[in-house]
Amino acid sequence: MYILRTVIAAVICLAAAIFDYKTTKIPNKFIFPVIILSFIFSLICYPLINTGFSVLFVVLLFFFGMTGWMGLGDIKLLMALSLIGTWKMGLFTFALSSIYLMIFGFLVSPYETGFYAKKMLNRFKLKKEPLYKKSTKYKFAPFIMLGALSYSIIFDPAGPIHFEVFGGFL
Repeated sequence: MYILRTVIAAVICLAAAIFDYKTTKIPNKFIFPVIILSFIFSLICYPLINTGFSVLFVVLLFFFGMTGWMGLGDIKLLMALSLIGTWKMGLFTFALSSIYLMIFGFLVSPYETGFYAKKMLNRFKLKKEPLYKKSTKYKFAPFIMLGALSYSIIFDPAGPIHFEVFGGFL
């Protein structure tokens, strides 16, 4: 099960990263069938409570996307991953990919990344502050792929290096 889930997630993320890199968009023709198949996979392979938490996480991701912090294609990709590997995979993938992107951004252009992060945090607090118009937009799907693979290797209970977070609570 672990290997199947990891391979499926890796293939989906790789295809999305290629789309994102070439066109800066993840097409709906690709991601919607993936979300539907991920939901069916979740219903078949996991207990109903896990699927319920995954759907709740998907809804929270959608509302998070309304802040404009990242593109809707990236959110849909995270939705598919959270349905394939339960809500834990979605949460850890999102956290790890955000950390990887911030590290990359600070290495490439530290001032601009810090300025943009401050603006986005204010926007996330629902302050109507305009964004810096000439900010660099990074493609997030490759970082989502890196975060998903990191989760599968480090945090997944069936992974080769299992690391329990919060004493196994997560």
